[in-house]
Amino acid sequence: MKTTKILAFVLAIATLLCFAGCGMFSGSSVGGGAKQTTISTYNGTVKTDYTVQYGKEATVDVPAKPGYYFDGFYSSEEGGDKYFDITGKSSTIWLEGLPSVFYAQWNPISELNFEEEINIEDPVTWSGYGSVSFTFTLTPEIKNAIKGNLDKNVKITYSFDLKDASRYSRTDMSFTLANSHSSGKENVYSKVWDSSSATNYTHFSGETTTTARKFLKEGKVCGKLSKSYGYDDHYAIKNIKITFEFVD
Repeated sequence: MKTTKILAFVLAIATLLCFAGCGMFSGSSVGGGAKQTTISTYNGTVKTDYTVQYGKEATVDVPAKPGYYFDGFYSSEEGGDKYFDITGKSSTIWLEGLPSVFYAQWNPISELNFEEEINIEDPVTWSGYGSVSFTFTLTPEIKNAIKGNLDKNVKITYSFDLKDASRYSRTDMSFTLANSHSSGKENVYSKVWDSSSATNYTHFSGETTTTARKFLKEGKVCGKLSKSYGYDDHYAIKNIKITFEFVD
């Protein structure tokens, strides 16, 4: 009797393991892993299919469109709920019962404007043959707009407050804007000032227009303020501001 009960127990465990390994409890598991499903995205008439796993976040490719920037994939062509953001990531982990078809929605680049300011409570200072650099990272919306509008013009404006507390000459203060701080950078603007106040901050500002494609690789606007000579001069900068917008 004991032998019969033990044998029956062993058979029951073996059957249970077989069901679990074969996916009979999950119904649609793949290789014993999480269940998955197929979803589709539409960018106009272009359809793209993806396999996503339940219980995990989903990621889809991000499209680009001339004259517009991508707003996300929605459950309908107009209105509806947003399920994928501008980076192509789902707004939630994937669950059964969610829609399977999603539509790209767009906004015109004329509505897009990047503005950022570095508010420095204690001004950045340096001296002698030195420089100060700063970087503004463009938003995902701007980066997507650049992809679809490489030959569009963009206008960059800048402003900052500078004090040049030199004991000697206050000439040859150089300012540049570029698309990177790396060796392969491309300057998009350069200016040299003759002087700034030694006792009070002087406000400097300007603008330049260039093509969007120059910012495709890194998606940054990089500035550098430097002096090629200066003895033991001392400098201070604050209130650095950049704007970036598409123009006709």
